[in-house]
Order: sequence, then C-alpha cells, then structure tokens
Amino acid sequence: NKIRRVDSCRVEEELRYISAKVKKSGKTESLLISDLNFGMYREDLQTAKYISALQKTDDWPTRIGSTAGKNKPDRTIQVTNIINAEGLEKGMIGAALQSTDPEVLGAIKRSNISIDKYFKVTSYGKEKGAFTYSEIILGLPMDTLEKHFKSLQTAVDMGMTVVRMYQLILLNGSEMDTPETRQKYAMRTKWRVIPGCSGIYTILGEDHPVAEYEEIVIETNSLLYQDYLDCRLMNLIVEVFINSAWFEEIGGLLNALGFSKFEFLVYFKTHSEHYPKKIKSIFDSFLERTELALFETEGALKTMIQKTGFVESYVKGERGGNELLNHKALCYFNLKETHQAFFNSFKGFLKEKSAYTESIADYTDEVERFSLMRKNNLETKDFAYMARQCLKIQSNILLGLEGGYDLQALGECSVSVVNELV
Repeated sequence: NKIRRVDSCRVEEELRYISAKVKKSGKTESLLISDLNFGMYREDLQTAKYISALQKTDDWPTRIGSTAGKNKPDRTIQVTNIINAEGLEKGMIGAALQSTDPEVLGAIKRSNISIDKYFKVTSYGKEKGAFTYSEIILGLPMDTLEKHFKSLQTAVDMGMTVVRMYQLILLNGSEMDTPETRQKYAMRTKWRVIPGCSGIYTILGEDHPVAEYEEIVIETNSLLYQDYLDCRLMNLIVEVFINSAWFEEIGGLLNALGFSKFEFLVYFKTHSEHYPKKIKSIFDSFLERTELALFETEGALKTMIQKTGFVESYVKGERGGNELLNHKALCYFNLKETHQAFFNSFKGFLKEKSAYTESIADYTDEVERFSLMRKNNLETKDFAYMARQCLKIQSNILLGLEGGYDLQALGECSVSVVNELV
C-alpha cells in the first residue's frame, strides 16, 4: 500500500489551530492521534517537535493517546522522548501483536515485531513510567486455544500494563470477508449489537429503534466453539487480574520466585474449587451473557432490532454491553470474594510447586490484608479512610512492627527481599 502524507507545515498549522481552540474552551488536556503507526516514520519526529513546542508555549497537551508503530522501536522511542521531555503525563507505549504464532501471522499476511524489539519498546516504557500495552485478537485463521494462550502469555509475562483482547470482526470488503477465506478456514460466525451503539431515535415525529451490529468469528477449522468460550473466559481473567494491577504485589513475588504469571492464571482458571460461590456465579454469568449477545444470522438480529423492547433492553443495560468490563466491575464490587478466589488459588499454585514455605505463607497472609485494604472503600469515595488504613499497615510493614516485609519493594520484583523470605 502507498501512503500519502500532507505537508508538515499543514500538520503544524492544524496542531496550533487545535491548541488555540482548546486553550479558549479549556475542555480537554488530551490529544488523540488517529495514526495507527505513529512514531514509525521520519516525519513523525517533526510532528513530535511541533507537539513539544506547544507544550512549552501553551501547556498543551498533557496527555496523548496514540497507537505506536511497531517495526521501528528506536524511532518510536525517539518520538516519545521528544514529547516526554516536556513533562507529559504518563503516556502509553506498545504494539498490536494480534498473535505471536508464525502460522497465524502467515495466514493473515502479517509480519510481527520481533520479541527482542518488542521487549526493548516495553522496557523503555516501564523505565519512563508509561503504561505499556499489547493487543491480541481471538479467532484469526489458524488460531487455536493453545496459540491464543501463548500470545497472552507473551504479553502478560513481559509485564504489560494492559493487554487489550479483541474478537475477530469480519469487515465488509476486507480479504477476511471473502467467500474463499471463509471456506478455507471453515469460519463459523455470529452477529451481535456493537456495545454502546444502540438507541431509540425520533425521526419525523416517530420513535425508531436503531442499532449497529457486527459479524464476529466464533469457530474455525482450528478453533472449536468451546475453545472460543474458554479463551473468552481467560480473557476475562487477564482483564481482572492483569489490566487492573489489583495484585501487583503477588505479581512481583511470582517474578522473583521464577514462576510465570500467566501459568498461575491458567492454574486459577482450571481450579474453580478455590472460588467462592459469588465469583463462580460472575464467571458463569460472563459466559452466559457472551452467548446471549450472539445471533445466528444477520436477518435474525435485524428482525429482533425491530421488535418492541429489544433495543430498549440494550439501552437499559439488560442485554449486550461490554461483557469483559461489565464482569470486571462485578468482580470489583465483590472485592472480598475476588481476593479470596485469587489468594486461595495463589496458595494452591505455590503448594503444587512445592514453594509454599512458612515464610512465604507468612508474607502471603500479610500481603492479602494489604492488597485488600489499599482498594477498600473506593466505591464510597472515602479516600481518607482508605489512606489512613493503608498508611497504618504500611507503617507496620516498613518498620517491622509485625515482622512484616517491604511490599512495595517486592511489588517491584526486588529479588533481595524474596531471598530473605526463601
């Protein structure tokens, strides 16, 4: 594909225009760059300099959202350095892997960033305090449960702040949507209303239910439908326990002990005996809602959209929505039970690895209290209460008043602290 660019002077003029409008309205501190490979081309260095100049003169933007180019890590780092030099708040750096499997990448005619280069970019991001991310797609041609898990493991064990997990959507006019591709990979699809894209609209004095919908792949000749559901459940587990950084102290301990964080998540998924009933019901609800949102044909969905009450159920949140984020929220609002499930599984995992020593058990009990306390009462916005309680526990930990451990250092994978435990 050929790329056509506008003159760099026009880019500068547009940035100055936006900055002037933002400064006048005072409505946003953010700049969203829609380029899907920002930082990969030489011209992006000049754009970064324009942005840096605006930060100096207009104190804008303080936040930038973009999708970084993946195949030129050195240049991406250069661009980020230019912008971050002016005190930009925490940014986000990473790449859309889609899959780490060579067969899958070959089937979709894509070459991926090498793991070494990927590690270089993400290491830089973590060093600068940026949020690091990866993007994985489920259901690509040649994909399997094992390959999807391996892609997730690469992102999780590299320490990504966020792993964005998507389902494969067949877009009209794309090569993936052709009859030849569908037949070659025996794609089975279903239709769903796009989350947040439905409503009742008044047109010429009459109310009309309107919904946008999409076609997603739920089975291929290499991915069974049950495997698809298992992968979706693992996506939820990654969303809850990795993307939120709710249990970063335990992540640090796993790293320092030499265990894979993702291997622990697989253990968590396959040992539901450690879950309280409430967590079991949340996970069951996730799978039920995932299937409830799917329709066999486009015609069946279009017919339902016209039925009284159907679109209203989406507007009210009774159907549809973002299943991952909705059920992540349910886990948060049942925080005590979520902690029980996580720490029960963590202890079981270490026992299976013959690593649950007396000192590790002592540490785990203490970090469980700390981990729950530092997240408690956020829903009531009683931050003062939370801060006092966290400070009390942290003081005991840091001063050793309860024989405690330096949780912050361990959360940062301090091997020296772990050596004291083992």
